Amino acid sequence: MFGHQNEQVRQAASISLGNISIGNPEFFLQKVFALVDSSHDKQKYLFLNTVREIIITNAKCLEKYLPRLLPLLESQASHEEESIRSIVAESIGRLFIVYSEDMMDTMERSLADKNPLKRSTYAKSFKYSGV
Repeated sequence: MFGHQNEQVRQAASISLGNISIGNPEFFLQKVFALVDSSHDKQKYLFLNTVREIIITNAKCLEKYLPRLLPLLESQASHEEESIRSIVAESIGRLFIVYSEDMMDTMERSLADKNPLKRSTYAKSFKYSGV
């Protein structure tokens, strides 16, 4: 369904995969993370949307996956595609609500990064952490 020509079907598949992943994170999350790493931009957005859906619905299930998830999001924070940076900013901001102590060093380091795209993504994430 991620390759379907209808955008709404692709979005629904993305949200569904996120909700399914919450039910069995041990099985699904590593696969979702690998898909983010290996996919092209259009699909990368969908798999990052899957991650966002997991964060919105039950961020607590991600606790033991933070060491893998945070670098994954950080690697996408300077992506050339604005839509990808936006979904990464929202994901980081929403994670920061739950895991602020675990993320403080990453946030401070990223806000001082030389890459302006990365800095702006992390700055934008605060918008979502205040929701």
